[in-house]
Formats: sequence, C-alpha cells, structure tokens
Amino acid sequence: QEVASRLRLGNHFVDSAHRLFSIAVEKNFVQGRRTIHVVAACLYISCRQEKSQHMLIDFSDALQINVYILGACFLKFRRLLGLRLEIVDPALFVYRFAAHLNLSRDANAVALTALRLVGRMKRDWIVAGRKPAGICAAALLIAARAHGFSKNHQDVTKILKVCGMTVAHRVKDFSLTPSAKMTLGEFHSVDLAPEADPPAFSRNRIREARALAIQQGNVELLESGALDDPRAASQVRASQWRSLSAKPESKKKAELSQIYSQLETELSGGTIKSKDVKASSSQALVPTTSTEATTTNDSNST
Repeated sequence: QEVASRLRLGNHFVDSAHRLFSIAVEKNFVQGRRTIHVVAACLYISCRQEKSQHMLIDFSDALQINVYILGACFLKFRRLLGLRLEIVDPALFVYRFAAHLNLSRDANAVALTALRLVGRMKRDWIVAGRKPAGICAAALLIAARAHGFSKNHQDVTKILKVCGMTVAHRVKDFSLTPSAKMTLGEFHSVDLAPEADPPAFSRNRIREARALAIQQGNVELLESGALDDPRAASQVRASQWRSLSAKPESKKKAELSQIYSQLETELSGGTIKSKDVKASSSQALVPTTSTEATTTNDSNST
C-alpha cells in the first residue's frame, strides 16, 4: 500500500499485486530477495496488465532502487509464473510526458500529432524491437518542432530518462520514411497506405549500394548523395547488380570452363594417357609388378 501511494496507484492495482505476492510466497520466490523488490515487481506486473502509464523506472525513482535490479526481479518472477504480457505501447506515455514539456495550451495538439507519429512508426517497422520510451521521446520531439516549439533532445531525455543518442536514432529512422517529407497538414489529412521498409533493411541496402559503387569506382554516384535515400539506394543497387550480371565471365571462370571442356573431350575420345592422370584416392594400395602387368595385358589382348 505504501509503494502504491507513492506512485498514486488505485486500490485495484493493490489488490492485483497482493494476489501476485501471495503466489510469490507460496512458490518461495521471496527467499533470498528483499521484500520491497518483489512488491515492486508485483505492482509493475499489475500496471502492465492494466496498461497504465507507469514505467519500471518510475518504481526505481520512487523506491530509490537500481532499475536493473528491479528489472531482473520482474523478469524472473514473470518467467516463474509463465505470464505472457503484451508489449508496452509507446502511445500510453504520450499524454503523460507531453504535459511536462511546458507547451501551454498547445500540449493537446502536440500530443495528438505525437500519437499519429507513433502509429505511423508502427506501420513503418520503427517500433518493433525498440524501447517504448525512446519511441515516445522521438515522437514528442518531432511533434513539438512541427508545431513551432524550439525543443531539443535534452528537453525530452530529461523527462523520459532515455539516452540522447537513442532519440537521435529514432528521429533518423523516421526521417528515412516517406511520411517525413510531408507537411503537418498533409500528415494529419493524408494517410499513406504503403509501409516503409524496416530501418535495418534500409541501412543494409544503402551500405551494399555504396560498397558496389566503391567497387566500380563510381565517385560521382557517391558524391551526389543519391544513395542516402533507401529507395534510391535499392534502385541503384538493382541496376548495379544487373550491370554486373550482364558482363562476361571472369578470366578464372573462363579458364575453368576451358579445362573442363578439354577433359570431357579427352574422356570421350579415350586419349588420356596414364602419365597424365594423377594418383587418386581409388588407386590400389599395393601396386602390381611389371610381370603381373604384362600378363594382364596379354590376357586382355587375347
């Protein structure tokens, strides 16, 4: 009850966490662990099940406990119970942290834009495998700047307690999508049906296109900046591969094919001499003497 009051959690969160704590006592999960850690894990599971706006770092700040210790306790307890919790939706934290950005009366409009940004990021494969706090921070930063507020990375990282590099990467991932080229009015009125490629896929296409351009010595293409766009990089990469496949065989392949054709000709004509054939693994371990070989040849001729 004391931990719930610090985080302003309702009684239904306390009741659910109390049932989970009773199960932890029955399964001897509390042995060797501090009770406050288990209580925090039970309350966090209750918040995850109810889809509240609380994060694990909120429990860490309220109880002054290392967030990694709480996270380890939570993961072990969830694994013990076999619970399947849904992935945290970044949209749950948008309104909560938008109120802390000092946006005055435009906080609601910024939050609505951030919600649409989160939804667009989901369809563009930016949310998958990323921390919800980083996605929420990037969406709020982009939305605030779109509405004319001069916010920087530090303004959102202090509130959401995420690394500035994480926010920069999420903003960069979104900048490579077609939605980033739209205005604020177009973004709210037009909903792009096709989804963009995952960021990792786009980065690989750009990397491969640049590697092929370097291999071909195409300095103009590298300096033009056309390979920075993942769609353009994919098209350039496809044209580069087509040009490579259209070229004749390399010298080594040509020599190998010539050797194979000569061997096939000699085998079909029976002109291979014994001195030209190297010893193979099928050669006899005990070679025949000259007398035995002569007798064998005479019998074969007969």
